[in-house]
Amino acid sequence: MGDLVDGLELLAAAPRGAGRDDRTQTVVAVPLFGNAALVAPLLDALLESAADFDRIAGRLILINDSPGDPDLAAALERNLPRLRDRIPVSLWTNDSNIGFLRTANRALRFARDNGSDVVLLNSDALPAPGTLAEMRAVAELDPLIGFVSPRSNNATICDSPAPARFRTGDPKLARRLHKAIEELLPRVAYAPTAVGFCLYIKHEILEEFGFFDETFGDGYNEENDLILRANRRGYRAALANHAFAFHVGSASFATTAIAPAERDAANALLLNRRHPHFAASVQEYFAGAERLAEHMLAGLVPDASGRWRVLFDCEHLTPTHTDSCAFGARMLRAFVGKHGGRYQCHVAASDEALRFHGLDGIQGLVHVAPGSADREGPYLAAIRLAQPFDHEVLARLTRSATLSAFVILDTSALDRGHLGQPRLPALWQRMLGCASLLGYASEATRAAFRSRFFVPEEMVEFVAMPSIEADEGPTLAPAGDDPSLFRTTSGMPGPRPAAARKDDSTGASREWEDAATALADAIERGRARVTYPALLTHARNALDVPAFDRSVPRPSDATPLWRPKTFGYRVWRAAPRPIRRQVFRLARTILDYGAPPGTDAG
Repeated sequence: MGDLVDGLELLAAAPRGAGRDDRTQTVVAVPLFGNAALVAPLLDALLESAADFDRIAGRLILINDSPGDPDLAAALERNLPRLRDRIPVSLWTNDSNIGFLRTANRALRFARDNGSDVVLLNSDALPAPGTLAEMRAVAELDPLIGFVSPRSNNATICDSPAPARFRTGDPKLARRLHKAIEELLPRVAYAPTAVGFCLYIKHEILEEFGFFDETFGDGYNEENDLILRANRRGYRAALANHAFAFHVGSASFATTAIAPAERDAANALLLNRRHPHFAASVQEYFAGAERLAEHMLAGLVPDASGRWRVLFDCEHLTPTHTDSCAFGARMLRAFVGKHGGRYQCHVAASDEALRFHGLDGIQGLVHVAPGSADREGPYLAAIRLAQPFDHEVLARLTRSATLSAFVILDTSALDRGHLGQPRLPALWQRMLGCASLLGYASEATRAAFRSRFFVPEEMVEFVAMPSIEADEGPTLAPAGDDPSLFRTTSGMPGPRPAAARKDDSTGASREWEDAATALADAIERGRARVTYPALLTHARNALDVPAFDRSVPRPSDATPLWRPKTFGYRVWRAAPRPIRRQVFRLARTILDYGAPPGTDAG
């Protein structure tokens, strides 16, 4: 091995162009510092990627920056022989510890002098088979792509869209979860920077801009500095969405004297002085539509038991017996009872509303507190069992799931000024640009909605309660002395007696089971139609909702409203119905200069 090391030392120190190896198109360089336990997993991963080295004409260079570490030397001596038959591999050993940046720059200098591209790989990064070849292929897609990083379980801007809770310590599991959604992602994504844990650098970059600035000491942010220097001349950083490398994280620096957080903080100050725009560009990227679309896409990853996560947004539920509350409670109970084995069901609602409607005792239903981190998902589907009445609901639901669904219970709200006119029509049309699934309480509701709005062809529609006819619409009457409580006089189910709650919890009626099945079928149809461009469109629309909300005129604060708690309203509601009808007839006569005889304005 001594002859091999000496020969490579001479080659690395040779003048530019001397000793060039024309067969090596890509140098894969791994700086090593202590932590001998990382050697075996790293070389196992590279051995699995032996075919990649053939495809990229690659050479592996391991650089030992701990010459006095007997454990590291023994680990290399023990594991290197099994690579030599499959991969061109070389071992360099520094005379003394010179630090990460100077060690990495030795590899970059060698690649430049040899006319090669270079992949700089941390010792705690494990590329999956196909990753190295895919990174090179992405780099060749655009002559202005200078840097490429793969997706990972733990690499900040390179993080896989797969949910963080599924990014475990098992590299194969993390890779499998990313694989579940990577085919829906575009092959390449442009980003403000790439990450040095696994970084492909084109030879042109080394020729024009040199190497890492050793002012950054032992590392952190040195790759950002090089990328930003090249970016000033038009070169770009890209993410290879179809490549994956598992990253333990900070293990390659674990045995150094200075804590990673200290190095990161000090180098961040230096980076921000040189490139003051960088922090804002990264923040904008994380808040952008592409990142949100990836978050939405992550809902396609099932949980450990193979079930997809579904959220029922029931924050509109109140501890009252209204048509919308009855519909939401019974649909939720039926869906969990019949499809809980396929979907992991969550509900976002207040504790008081859950107890009032008997939903707190449903087995298999997970309560998500409104405003909690888990409320943000990602879920496969986020379902609002009612139409939205404010833009905040629309934005929140769209951002939390791959598929967002709204159920239109009644279009009469469009004609009730106190419910938000003239904002409601604009809000619902905006909903059609953000939603993936659209449900209706009946065929009559669907016809009424479609007569007033353009529904995109790609929208998945379903009717939740096909048995409800047009003349069976719900009407409400006061329940008790409190006018804020209502009971149903026809149409949708009304108050559930306490004695019936036990029966409801054990099994829903056939009608509600059919409604739940219609919703489940719509979710499956929507899942089959998911595309990244569609999600990107939904994400952009969702991000535009706040600005759109501000652009729609609000009703004047001076507009008089009948408020349920006023004395006049209570007197009005206490009046017999025939008297109220006569008042309506008189009012219409005055406004219309004479209503037709027999008109029923009540």
